[in-house]
Amino acid sequence: MEVYRAHPVCVIGQNVRDELFSKEDPIGRRIKINGFPHQIVGILEKKGNFFGFNLDNQVIIPYTTFRGISFHHRDVTIAFRTEDPAKLDELREEIRGEMRRLRKLSPADPDNFSINQQTMLTDFYNKLTGTSYLVVFIIAAISLVVGGIGIMNIMLVSVTERTKEIGIRKAIGATRKNIILQFLSESVTISSLGGVIGIIFGVLIAQFLLQYIKLDASVSIGTVLIGYGFSAMVGIISGLYPAYRAARLNPIDALRYE
Repeated sequence: MEVYRAHPVCVIGQNVRDELFSKEDPIGRRIKINGFPHQIVGILEKKGNFFGFNLDNQVIIPYTTFRGISFHHRDVTIAFRTEDPAKLDELREEIRGEMRRLRKLSPADPDNFSINQQTMLTDFYNKLTGTSYLVVFIIAAISLVVGGIGIMNIMLVSVTERTKEIGIRKAIGATRKNIILQFLSESVTISSLGGVIGIIFGVLIAQFLLQYIKLDASVSIGTVLIGYGFSAMVGIISGLYPAYRAARLNPIDALRYE
């Protein structure tokens, strides 16, 4: 009915409601759009960001009402929705023809507007996020390898510096298994500590993106557990060779080491 009669009504997003009316109920109130008063008849559910656009900043009016409002620029975005997805191509061509007619384009003139379907945006978004995830995965893999090599070097230096200590422990009855478990536990502790620090920084960065850049970012418990698990695994792998090397030391030679 509002569309047919071109009623001056509108539906507003959550950010518009918070900015203009704070905690008050805006239903029935009026706002001016390009100088024309429009009555608020509804509030959109919170939608968040999509491709850098804040969908909560929207004000939606009937297209018949829009035609009666004089705008001084031609940069306008119009959204259409069909109840029957099978007629999407037909609707697209109908919109294209109407846009060409409104813009007075001859048959030889190219379109001076663009029509984007949600599926196109979704496909592009999926490709973009897929590429982003791949880049992040590669960076994370390189970081894990570099971190693992660093831990291995630290543990090898530790084995060399503690050679006499290892000899004393073996002399008083420590088995190879005891030595391996000792150095593996130290290696896992170092890597786990690095993992905890990384998780803390990740949570802080996610909160920064959410609060200041308004980008939807969150860190789930599952992500934290996976990250911690990878850190522990890197510690185990990096500590295996140093632990094995320490366990193979001859106690007599180790006690003589200076």
